[in-house]
Amino acid sequence: MPQSPSLLCLFPLGSELRQFGHSGLFTRLLDLGWRVVVAAKIADDDLKNQLDPRVQVTELPLAGVGFGLAQLIATLDKSHAERERRLGSSGWQYGKVVGRNWKQRALYASHSFWGKSLSFCAPAHAFASRCEAAAIRRRASARCAEFLRSTDPSVILLNVPRVDALLPLLSASQERGIPAVILYHTWKDVVAQGRVNFPFARYGVWSERMRAELLRQNPAIDPRSVSLTGCGHFQCVGRQDLLLPEAELRASLRAKPRSRLVVFPASAPWLVPEEERYIRLLKNALRNLDSVGDVQIVVRLNPMDSDGRLAEVLRADAPEIIVSKPDWRWDRKRNWCFQRRSDQVLYNSLLHYASACVGMPSTVTVECAVADVPVINIGFDLPGPAAQPGAVRKFWDADFYEEVRQTGAAKLVQSPGNLAAAVEEALVHPELGRQSRHRLLERQLGIVPHAAVDAAVQLLLETVKSETCRSSR
Repeated sequence: MPQSPSLLCLFPLGSELRQFGHSGLFTRLLDLGWRVVVAAKIADDDLKNQLDPRVQVTELPLAGVGFGLAQLIATLDKSHAERERRLGSSGWQYGKVVGRNWKQRALYASHSFWGKSLSFCAPAHAFASRCEAAAIRRRASARCAEFLRSTDPSVILLNVPRVDALLPLLSASQERGIPAVILYHTWKDVVAQGRVNFPFARYGVWSERMRAELLRQNPAIDPRSVSLTGCGHFQCVGRQDLLLPEAELRASLRAKPRSRLVVFPASAPWLVPEEERYIRLLKNALRNLDSVGDVQIVVRLNPMDSDGRLAEVLRADAPEIIVSKPDWRWDRKRNWCFQRRSDQVLYNSLLHYASACVGMPSTVTVECAVADVPVINIGFDLPGPAAQPGAVRKFWDADFYEEVRQTGAAKLVQSPGNLAAAVEEALVHPELGRQSRHRLLERQLGIVPHAAVDAAVQLLLETVKSETCRSSR
């Protein structure tokens, strides 16, 4: 054990940057004398420029798990999902896997068949899970062991529970007695990836409800290892130190000096195809509102929108709409995505000066609650291509959105004819939903948004202290 603690943070996706880097967690640890190493899937200058210069950046060793283990993991996931479905889960997924040829279709069908069969037999599911755990332990490789020797971490940190390509490295860390800590990045991971197949030393969750849900789905997890830490992802919203003067923001957006700004956060193109249908509807609804003065729509493009189609259509169809492209890195082929420093300031400022937010149900609702911005969610379909889950309403009905529904932190509009009235109410009486937004933050985040870094630091200090005590016995 080194004299000063050392953190190895794994970046397989890029979302870790905002939660751990932009939030100030790394800087806090460095100021406490820690050494911080980031192992990233793409360790280039673009990433390094977003981090505290004291952070060491290296390539992340990713590895396959082998065909047999991959099939066992997929089958157990299907079994778990089927049991959850019978218990009333919405069945929400990040995306549907579709076979591109008959071999893939046959393979996916076998996962469904055997997974459903396992779901009806608890002893068989438990036996298969033990086989999975044993197979994962065997995936530790000499390459991963050498990587851990060279980085010499006291603790490993990550924010997603399920990246199969990390299992060999995590298995090697388990062999060496290096504790791995997960601080959950999104509520969706407890819904879409609820089954945890690696025993983390500590789990940081948003709230008591998230803790209960994680333990319900994974009864083998020791409840004492699960702590409330909130989420550092929201640490970048509602901050005065990341706020542009209003005139500067409006100049950057080319917005009118005194217009009221209504933000429309666009979805990923594959989630809601041809989303301009809804933006046109919003434009027409605002046109008929005389009581709210001059209003401008700011469409914030989705960071994962790389084809530029939506921006092109809007600029040709409705040039009065402001189209704002976020400054994110997005590499679709390698599934690598992160927010750059400049966009933190722009986005925080946009929410601060916005009068309302209209769009599909999403995590943006939590960010708007932090910034105290009224939210109107669309809950109806328009003619044209369907949303990825089959209907827009399914975003609202998803398990991870339950606390939004219960607190009333967002208003659901269920028909096109009701959109104008909902927006007008939000613009004229923004105070009506303020208590609901506060309740959402209390219930969903558990920890006050700007205290999440403190909670994360405390959890890491406790983990290292506990491991030091155990090793000295």
